[in-house]
Amino acid sequence: MRISVFLILFFSLVFAEGGRILDIKSGVLDLKDKVLNINSKTLNIAGRTSDIKPTLKDLNVKVSKKEVKITMSADVLFDFDSAKLREKSKNTLEDIARFIKQYKAKEVLVEGHTDSKGSEKYNLKLSERRAESVKRWLVEKGGISSFLIKTKGYGESRPIAPNTNKDGSDNPKGRQKNRRVEIIVRR
Repeated sequence: MRISVFLILFFSLVFAEGGRILDIKSGVLDLKDKVLNINSKTLNIAGRTSDIKPTLKDLNVKVSKKEVKITMSADVLFDFDSAKLREKSKNTLEDIARFIKQYKAKEVLVEGHTDSKGSEKYNLKLSERRAESVKRWLVEKGGISSFLIKTKGYGESRPIAPNTNKDGSDNPKGRQKNRRVEIIVRR
C-alpha cells in the first residue's frame, strides 16, 4: 500500500513539476501535503455519488440486490412512431449514463416496449429500434462501453397495463404505460 501510494505521489510530483524530478529529501517533506490532497480529492468524488439519488428518485426506479431497473416513458424519449430521441430526453440519459458509471455496472440491458396499436411485427421492430437508439446515445454521448450494453425489443408482448378496457374500448392511459424503455443495470 505504501509503495503504491509513494509511486502515485512520486509520479504526481514529477508531473506537477513539469516533468522535472524533485530532490528526494524535499520530496519526502512535501509528501504529507500531497497525501492530504489525494484524500480530499477522494472525498470529493465520493460526495458526487450521492448527487445521483435525487435524479433516480425522479425516475421510475426499482432496486434489488443484484440490479437497478429504470423505466422511462417512450413518450418522453421519442415522438410518436419514431425511434429518434427527443432533445429533451438528453438530460435524463446523461443522468442515467452517470449512474451506470458510478454503479460500476457489469451489464446493462436496454429493453424497448410498445403498446398494441399497429401490427405485432411493426411494434417489435419499433421497440428494437428504440432500444438501439438509447444504446447508441449511451455509448456515443454517455461514454458507456458498447460491450457492456445489450438491447432487446419486446414490442407489445410484455404489457404492464391493459391496452383496452374491459368493454373492449381503447385505454389510452394503459397504452401510454406500455410504451416504455427499461434500462436494467446489473452489478
